Amino acid sequence: VKASEGALTMGSAATIKANGTAYLDANQVVRIGQVEADTVWVKTENGSIDNNLVSGNNIKANNLALDAGGDIGSGGKALEIDIEKFAAHSKTGSIDVRNEGGIRVDAIEAGSIQVVGANGKATGSPTDLISGIKIDGNGNLALVAGGDITVVNTISGNADVSVKSTGGNVVFGSEGAAEGRTVNVEASADITQDDAELSVKNGSVAKVQDIFAAVKASDAATLTAGGSVGGSVTASQIKYVGVEAGNVSAKAESGNVAIAAANGTDLT
Repeated sequence: VKASEGALTMGSAATIKANGTAYLDANQVVRIGQVEADTVWVKTENGSIDNNLVSGNNIKANNLALDAGGDIGSGGKALEIDIEKFAAHSKTGSIDVRNEGGIRVDAIEAGSIQVVGANGKATGSPTDLISGIKIDGNGNLALVAGGDITVVNTISGNADVSVKSTGGNVVFGSEGAAEGRTVNVEASADITQDDAELSVKNGSVAKVQDIFAAVKASDAATLTAGGSVGGSVTASQIKYVGVEAGNVSAKAESGNVAIAAANGTDLT
């Protein structure tokens, strides 16, 4: 569905369902009711992507890509979704998204989609690719999920970046990261990084091996976990989160805190 010159508005009771891919494209704001498909791609060149529901999920899909000139989830009303694999981009706005269960931040390609304009004629297929979650401007970024958050591709912004799992872990892949002016990572369980090693001595971190800084903040970084931050310091190899920031705070409600120095030097 494409609105080449104006906005695209779904009423609060409107539903779009597709067995394959649902593609919504507008020049201005896209107001979303309910969309269900295997893959959903929503794009607006100059507008925002808004939640037009009173309650419930806007989008239910296996794969979701959002590309907006402005906000994604605006006016204090987050975009509510129930998806597995997610990517998003905003040029000048903020991103505020809440997922019902677990979510994987990854790369999504539009692929071969038959786009039909308002006149019913095919207008071509997009070939876009979105990797991770990115804001080009100075808007804030907030991702909340009810299950595990797996960060395969980078989550990045130039202002405040918040990644929160209310019902699971936050796991950074070997190339995943969270970057911003301030970065807040919160999990009800553990915050860890895959495929990382560091050595320990007498139960404390001695020296970092093969560092990958998963959290990068020009100002402050905060890591809060209901379980452990960085895994359990009980063996010669543990999982960890590497941190680059002016100020760092970490809190584990139960378990241990293991923060790796981003430059690979000893921690004192």
